[in-house]
Amino acid sequence: EVYDVHAVAGLLKLYLRELPHPVVTYARQRDFLHLTDLQDRAQRIHQLASLLRMLPLPNYTLLRALISHLVRVVQNAEKTRMTVRNMGIVFSPTLGIPAGVVTLMMAEFAIVF
Repeated sequence: EVYDVHAVAGLLKLYLRELPHPVVTYARQRDFLHLTDLQDRAQRIHQLASLLRMLPLPNYTLLRALISHLVRVVQNAEKTRMTVRNMGIVFSPTLGIPAGVVTLMMAEFAIVF
């Protein structure tokens, strides 16, 4: 059985939007927003990893699984036509964090998670 990939992606984004609290939590959301203020990439990566470790375990686990999946989708960009930049743009509003932070999580997955 084949599913419409757009419907599945839409359902995933709907699920994330309908959660009672953001995956990055209200308490840390502003910190994730301020990551874009850091000019030094190494410092941004270090700070992102620190923020991720501060999330409650269920939130961390969900975000790690989501970003891991997005990385796999991007690795198949020839078929999916989804680049890291596109994924950042698509999932940024759903997660409530800047697109650059979403792309950084994907690009530096092994380091930040």
